[in-house]
Amino acid sequence: MNHFEIDWLDFLQRLPLWERLSLEARRAFAELETNQETPTARFHGQESILLEAGLIRCSQGRKRVSLERAGHRLARGIHAMLRRDIPADPSGDDLEGYLHDHFRHDELLALLSHDAFPSRAETARAVASIGWVQRFLARKAESPRPRFSQSHLPSWLSTATLPRESAEPSVALPAAQAIVRELMALPGPLPLAKLCERLPEVTLSVLADGLLLGIRDAVLFPTMRPADMVPLIGLWPAITRWLHRPKARPPQPVEARDNFHGPFLMEDMTTLLVAAAAAPLRLRVNDGGLYAKSLREMADSLMPLPDWFHQFAERSPEYRLEDASRWLQALALARRKRSYREHPRLEATPRGQRWLAQSPKDRLKFLLDYLRDGPDALRRLGEHDARDLHRFTHDATGLIEFLPVRIPTFGKSPGGGPDLRPAVTAAYAGLPEGEFAPLGDFLRWHVEQNNPLIGTDGGETRPRVHLDWSHRMTNQEDLEEFWQQCLASFLLHRLIPLGGVEFGIAGNENRWCIALTGPGRYLLGLAGDFDYGHDPAGQKLVVVQPNFDVVFLGPSPLAEAAIGRFAERRSRGHGALFAITKKSILAAAGSGLTAEQALETLRSASDKPIPANVEREITGWFDQCRRITIRTATLITCPDAETAARVVAAGGNQAVALTDTVVELADAQAKTALSRKLREVGVFLDEPAPGGRPPRTVGRRRTRR
Repeated sequence: MNHFEIDWLDFLQRLPLWERLSLEARRAFAELETNQETPTARFHGQESILLEAGLIRCSQGRKRVSLERAGHRLARGIHAMLRRDIPADPSGDDLEGYLHDHFRHDELLALLSHDAFPSRAETARAVASIGWVQRFLARKAESPRPRFSQSHLPSWLSTATLPRESAEPSVALPAAQAIVRELMALPGPLPLAKLCERLPEVTLSVLADGLLLGIRDAVLFPTMRPADMVPLIGLWPAITRWLHRPKARPPQPVEARDNFHGPFLMEDMTTLLVAAAAAPLRLRVNDGGLYAKSLREMADSLMPLPDWFHQFAERSPEYRLEDASRWLQALALARRKRSYREHPRLEATPRGQRWLAQSPKDRLKFLLDYLRDGPDALRRLGEHDARDLHRFTHDATGLIEFLPVRIPTFGKSPGGGPDLRPAVTAAYAGLPEGEFAPLGDFLRWHVEQNNPLIGTDGGETRPRVHLDWSHRMTNQEDLEEFWQQCLASFLLHRLIPLGGVEFGIAGNENRWCIALTGPGRYLLGLAGDFDYGHDPAGQKLVVVQPNFDVVFLGPSPLAEAAIGRFAERRSRGHGALFAITKKSILAAAGSGLTAEQALETLRSASDKPIPANVEREITGWFDQCRRITIRTATLITCPDAETAARVVAAGGNQAVALTDTVVELADAQAKTALSRKLREVGVFLDEPAPGGRPPRTVGRRRTRR
């Protein structure tokens, strides 16, 4: 039983009779089945109305009633409408169930003629989009339905009859389009009895043909309201909600009652690289991640984030450090090194050592320039080995790019679809400088009013996208969702972690709000430089005490991150405490920090001068530090000074006399060439006698019997 089998002309003609019945009588009639009887008392005295219309017959002295042949057609329509309460449960699964109830396989094939064998889920996704209705309204004439010969259908899809043609195309299409336009203006489904009143120029027979065509093409959905058993006709509820959603307005400035900003990603990378520079960090063999012990040891050194920020995006210390590890490796600031029979380790590269020695602003500028330059920056990283890249959880490719996501188009150019960078830049460049804007209003406005993807939708030129190991056609709702994900992902994975925006909460409703900062304007190409590390309010909340304690009188994440490089954290939150120790100073010196940089950090964060004893000890501890180089050398031992002189002469600039009888060969690979030259002058090379334990023999281990 489905909507195609309903005689809609007869159903419309019976509606006035249905309106006369009470709710109890309607429910009693709806429960009648073929060849079954029900007590007359259930109709509460209104069975006479149905008897006069010839829809039921009485038996057993009018104590029981059953359906007449004429009543079967009305009952069939009532039963079909009661199968699903569409307005109450308009989910995607419910639409798939509706298609399963009312459409055969061949009728589903006729709906999506561009796909040979579409799935029910793909059909439901297409039917629930506004583009489906728009294409139906744009149709000029009713095209013949595709007819699938039995010989062209697989055996499991064969049907007894071909798709049915019940509506007259010449009159049905204009009537169906008129019904759809009428329903588009309403916020919900319309009672069928009122449809004739709203379309008085359409005759009842033409209206019935229009209903059948609209239902057959899945733009009209008949249902029954269970509360009062009123037959309804409407669009799919998701389409109605889309049509009547509140119109987006440009975001208006708001006052943030609490806010946060700081390039915590850059500071996390610094913390991790400092630890890797001091001693390479062990990595897991299976996935290359950091061990839990290393993560716990570094967690206390991370820049603190407000508790309310985790309601927007959960950023655990483990996630932040793993993310920092991926960035360090992708930018060739750190690399994985693995030797035989040893765990892989994360170690700092020479580029990473130089990056650590830079000021915080220069370190941040390096990351922003990397994103701004794109492929040019990748080519400049000569130490970068693409085979060691990890695939990011939030990046579409293994490389770090300006945009963290891409639209996975199918069958397009190698560029991967439209270039959204200019549109993203323009969207965030429109934020008022120095003022907070509600994030929800910002996203909604650009999704609905400034969506660069909407123009690609329509007809056969709509792009296909890869989703869930398959590809499908996009609709307007998909394009709005993709664009919102692109804007939100750029905010979450680029602007916020790199200090490009101030992120805050406004009002009593805890609305998220954002304001563009100097680093954000620099990343978007709106400014040639930016300030870093300066408190906009001009407050200096740090006190350096003579006992080497550093006390924070208020929250200052940037100052905490900077001082944390050369001091040990003792507490968090209000009144955060650091202690400057010789151990922490030596560790900072090992990562490339200088005494002047450490003292300048303290001076910029405190109103009071640094105690003389603290400044003297910091300078002294840094002055104790020295750097040495360990290398492997090849030594040549000679019997006398005259032989050593002949070796030095043969070796040229590769041989250096260390003593009268010992010569160092700078390049071990030059040993063969030097031996050949020495043989020509009568100096021969003796291999040294093996010392220590003999080399281990590789073979099968003997089994004890």
